[in-house]
Amino acid sequence: MARVSWAHPEFGLILASCSFDRTTKIWEQAPSGNLLDPQLGGAAAPSGGGGTQPVSHWIERSVMTQSKGTMRDVAFAPPLTVTILSLDTC
Repeated sequence: MARVSWAHPEFGLILASCSFDRTTKIWEQAPSGNLLDPQLGGAAAPSGGGGTQPVSHWIERSVMTQSKGTMRDVAFAPPLTVTILSLDTC
């Protein structure tokens, strides 16, 4: 992964990532209400295993693969536009 950028909090928990494999992805955090990690004492933990710990879960909302070169940077611009910098070769 080359870069990660968070959107302004008013849009929720959204981030963009760009990678050296020429992809840019948009991610959104899913509500953690029903997600419990058994390894952290969640729903499937044996009795007496402690309390429950919510687990963060990110959903891939979009993948962009148009770049012919390495992705170098990604950022959000108002209101919720993704800007990508790549090094495309001619």
